[in-house]
Amino acid sequence: MILRKRRHDAELRESEMKFRRLTEAAFEGIVLHDNGVIVDANESVLTTFGYAYGELVGQHLVLLAAPSSRALVRDLVQSENERPVEAVGRRKDGTPIFLEMIGKSIPAGRGDIGVIAIRDITQRKDSEALAETQDELTGLGNRIAMMQADVRDTRFLDPAQAGGDAVQERLGPEEHRLGMRGGLGGQMLPRAEAD
Repeated sequence: MILRKRRHDAELRESEMKFRRLTEAAFEGIVLHDNGVIVDANESVLTTFGYAYGELVGQHLVLLAAPSSRALVRDLVQSENERPVEAVGRRKDGTPIFLEMIGKSIPAGRGDIGVIAIRDITQRKDSEALAETQDELTGLGNRIAMMQADVRDTRFLDPAQAGGDAVQERLGPEEHRLGMRGGLGGQMLPRAEAD
């Protein structure tokens, strides 16, 4: 009986060491939690959020979330949903970061333990925002270029050409001749209509 217990404990320690090596090799952050209370975290989590291991273990996962995402993190901890969610995190220094998080439960020695993988997607979000801004500016640039092309393809007309005697009657002979009305310049018509 004692021999079996020692063998079991040795297998458990070996399994924990393998798991530790795996989580340390992972590029994304991995947090182990018990009902939201952090029991372990890999180096990536510590680096991403700026905490020392001892500062993080024993804290609730909401510590890593910005106030706007705390309810989302609580839901992630309690749900069995294994789909990624996006949240806003908060580093120790208060800097916000964009996160993608996915959680699940795995069997452990004393029951299930929660595992949450955390990926910093701040650069991706910044790139998306930059691309969107560039698209908007490119669209604006294209609209300006089209307007400039329209203006280059337009010439001023004598209102008499645009409306003849009817325009002269409405504006009066002097305004009609100058193409003026209330201080505004002559009418602009596309060149094709002017010819």
